[in-house]
Amino acid sequence: MITIYITGNGANYTYYTQQFRRENSHPSQPLPPPLTGSAVPSRPSRHFPPGRGSAVPSWPARHFPPGRGGAVPSRPARHFPPGRGRLRAAAMAGFVRELERRSGPALRLEQRAAGGVGCVVWDAALVLAKFLETGACPLARRHVLELGAGTGAVGIMAATLGANVTVTDLEELQELLMVNIENNKHLVTGSVRAKVLKWGEDVTEFQPPPDYILMADCIYYEESLEPLLKTLKDLTGPDTCVLCCYEQRTMGKNPVIERKYFELLQRDFELEKIPLDRHDEEYRSEDIHIVSIHRKRTVKFGTLWNHSPAVQRSCFVPKFGAPGASLPLHHYL
Repeated sequence: MITIYITGNGANYTYYTQQFRRENSHPSQPLPPPLTGSAVPSRPSRHFPPGRGSAVPSWPARHFPPGRGGAVPSRPARHFPPGRGRLRAAAMAGFVRELERRSGPALRLEQRAAGGVGCVVWDAALVLAKFLETGACPLARRHVLELGAGTGAVGIMAATLGANVTVTDLEELQELLMVNIENNKHLVTGSVRAKVLKWGEDVTEFQPPPDYILMADCIYYEESLEPLLKTLKDLTGPDTCVLCCYEQRTMGKNPVIERKYFELLQRDFELEKIPLDRHDEEYRSEDIHIVSIHRKRTVKFGTLWNHSPAVQRSCFVPKFGAPGASLPLHHYL
C-alpha cells in the first residue's frame, strides 16, 4: 500500500518517494539518499518554518539521477510509462498542503502529483501569499486578479483578506482551482471565483482593470513571455499594481529567460523591487524576489505621486519617488 496523503513532518510519504525513485531510475544509477522534508535540500538559506518549506517537500522528480538535467520546468519523471498502473494511480491522487495564516485556520490546498507545474504550490507562491498578510497592500474590497494561479494559493489568501478575487489559469487547472476554493470558502471574507484565461488572448471579460494583479513563478518558458506581457498590458490600468514574485534560478536557460522578461517588461512598465526585510519574517528567501510593477506614465514624478490615491501609494515599496526607489535591472535578476 502506498501512502499519498501527507502530513507536515513528511513521515508518511517516504515509502512512496523511495518507490518512485526505484522504479523510475536507471538500474545502473544509484538512488539518491532518502529525503528528509526539505523542498530544495541544497538551499540552507531558505528558512521557512519546519515542515512548511514547500508544497510537497519530497517531490522525487526534483532529484534527477546524474545526467538527467534540471528539476524544472518540465518534470519528465512525472510521466509514467504504460504498465505502471500503481504509480500512475498514486500520482493522480492529491497531496494537501496546509498554509498557516496569521489568524484563524490554515488554508488547505490540494495538489496533484501529475499534471504539470501548475499542480503544486511553489515556494514563490508561499512567499507572495504570506507577503499579502503583512498588510503592505490593503486588499479589503479591492478587485484582484491572479495570473497563472495553479492551485490558487495566492488568490485564495487574498480573498481571506477581504479582496474580491478572480483566479485564472488554463482549462485543465480549473477543476483543481475549484476544489481549493471549495475547501477554503469558509475562510473567505471577500469573494473568489475561477476562470479560464490564456495569456495573449482576449481579456474583455476581465475588464475594468483590477486594482491588483498577482503573479507567482510565472516566468518559465521563453515562448510564453510575449503572450504574458500582452496580457499584462491589456489588463492593467493607470492605477493597477502588479505584484510579481519569482524564484531566481541559475540552471539552464532560466537566467536568460528572466533577463529577457524584465527587459521587455521595462518598455511599458516601471519596476520596483520590494526589499527582503519587508517580506514575511519567516516566509522569505534571498533567491525569491517580489517586484512591484506599474504602467509607465508621462506626467512628472511628483505629480504622479501627489495625485495617486492613498491605497495605491501604499503599494510602492520603497515609496514611489523615494531615493533608490528605481532600481537597475540587475537588482531583479
